[in-house]
Amino acid sequence: MFSSSMGSPRHFAALILFAQSYFLYAAEVTSVVDNSFAAQVDQLTHLDLSRAHALNRMLKVADKIAEGPIIARPYTVRQIGTVKGSKRFGRETTSTARLKRKYLSEKNAAQFALASFDVESARGILKELPFLAAAYRLQKSPRVLRHLTAQLEEVVTWIPFQRPGWTLPYRKEGRLSDVGDGVWLATGTVIQALALTLDILPQDGLRGNLRGRILHTLEREMKQIEADWREQRPWYIRARKVESNQWIVPSSGLVIAACLLGRENYPEAYALGVRNIEMSLAVAGADGAMSEGYAYGLSWSSLSLMLADRFMRISGDNRFAGNPFFKNFPRWVALYFQPGGYVVNAFDGYSSQRIQGVRSMRGQLSGFAAISEDKELHWILKNVAEGPSQDFFGLLALARMGEKLPQPPTFGLFERSHLFVWRSSWDFGASGLWLRGGDRMDFHDHHDRGHLNFIVHGKPVLIEAGTPGYWNLRKISEYDSLIGHNVLQVGSDTTSTKNVAPIAVIQADSSGGMIKVTAGASYPQISSWNRTVKWDDNKAIVLDEVKAPQRKQKLLFRWHLGSANNATIKGSANEVTVHVPSGRLAFPAWSGPRQGNRAKPKKQKTDIMETPEINMKISSNQPIRVTQTRLRDHLFKYLRQENEHTVIVIEVLAPVDSWNVKTEVAAL
Repeated sequence: MFSSSMGSPRHFAALILFAQSYFLYAAEVTSVVDNSFAAQVDQLTHLDLSRAHALNRMLKVADKIAEGPIIARPYTVRQIGTVKGSKRFGRETTSTARLKRKYLSEKNAAQFALASFDVESARGILKELPFLAAAYRLQKSPRVLRHLTAQLEEVVTWIPFQRPGWTLPYRKEGRLSDVGDGVWLATGTVIQALALTLDILPQDGLRGNLRGRILHTLEREMKQIEADWREQRPWYIRARKVESNQWIVPSSGLVIAACLLGRENYPEAYALGVRNIEMSLAVAGADGAMSEGYAYGLSWSSLSLMLADRFMRISGDNRFAGNPFFKNFPRWVALYFQPGGYVVNAFDGYSSQRIQGVRSMRGQLSGFAAISEDKELHWILKNVAEGPSQDFFGLLALARMGEKLPQPPTFGLFERSHLFVWRSSWDFGASGLWLRGGDRMDFHDHHDRGHLNFIVHGKPVLIEAGTPGYWNLRKISEYDSLIGHNVLQVGSDTTSTKNVAPIAVIQADSSGGMIKVTAGASYPQISSWNRTVKWDDNKAIVLDEVKAPQRKQKLLFRWHLGSANNATIKGSANEVTVHVPSGRLAFPAWSGPRQGNRAKPKKQKTDIMETPEINMKISSNQPIRVTQTRLRDHLFKYLRQENEHTVIVIEVLAPVDSWNVKTEVAAL
């Protein structure tokens, strides 16, 4: 199970029995460790055979990390990605060239690149340090301990964890004040990594005064967070962006550092951190959703909130134990996953593509499952996400993989992210649907109030454009705008306002349902737009009702289809049919340049995706014109940011003061 160096099977079995009796005894002696991550690691000493093999594979990954270089900090831009004997993220050209051209002086671009590197290295050590600590706790490998010690010796030299300059591209004056721009994502993330590591490592794991130096480093960063909040140095504190990951991650670090150092010793810092977390939880949904949407909510904010709560419980503070966000969060996470390997790609979901979206979430999902110990999240991890990730959180999640795990619900309405999500079952080839509403607090959102996505038996029928990289010049105009979504457009304006668009569930079960979104408040040119959707597992009927009594308006709707085939359009000015034959989309393998110091990936086979046959029937109380065009998407293949698909456009022939149009969409 562990390593060949541990001796014979008989010796190994005796060791397991001894470990089990020791840990059971330890649990009887003290309850302090009941919530600790160390105790969770210790559960891995009694696994069934299949999970023991999985654990062994994970520990080999840890061994491989220990054989490699540590993550070291660069102090000049030229050092990024080039220093021999250490891990470096990125290269000088990818970090600064674009900024030099568009935003910053060479000096500021370099400072921004180093500050950005701090965030990447912080995430790297969060991934590696606790993993190595857990591997050492289980194996007592001297090689793992040597690498772990060297990495910790490096981290304590990072002063501060987050260097200034991360706001430089957004400063019109092009310079920082003397006090800098404050603590940020790297600050909280490094604290999280160190706290997890110290929680897991045996007391005798670190030699000399290293543990004391780490605690001193944590105290320094904790006091810096406290000072920055008091002085309101970072922009997100002045703006009170309590829903933002930029607020949540440092606040989590503040709470965790105080817990590790003794919250009774630092009552003011602890109280500030807890108050910050409370403010963030107050704007998170009681239904478990977050106003940043899935991609951002699941990548930074949620994990930080959960880690803060877990360390509070370890220290004996259970005040968030009954918080509805933590209780319902697993349901929101589960419904992120749609049939056919798709995910809900609302908001800025750069990695929210077919298959890639599931795989990219595997690590975070392992973290949510491991920290919360929620059984439904473990079911998703096991049955949808191909099992736990091969890292620290995946290692912890492995402990529950042998239990009987319940399936999550197949649908839910989440008011904080204003999203209704449904799937007919948890089969890969099931049907799925999601409808987007809207809220004034939405963050990273698009002009997508009222958007409808529809998957039939694992194949995409109605889609949106998705999200390309922030550097893509078409992102705002074509992807984020009304043009990139299945929504109303009034006149030539391709934007809408950030307003409330509530969703009402009239009826829903595993066979389908009926829902309504009231989205007109985001269009100041009209008085109302209501969209009612009735659907089953292969057909959706959409009724759109628009009123503009003050002034007649030119109106249109777009329907983005999960196909690149040309449509056949027939009919009169009030009744039109659309037929799109089944087909295929081909996505060539990645053949890009070498990435940093990594070898060029092996050539992969072309990815072929089958597209469905789609039939539409459009009925309107006003004369209409129905045409087709092709628009870009970033939905089917990661890094294929400008894939083209077919779009059906329905528009009134002349400005009107009201319009009722019914669109029936069915797929085979």
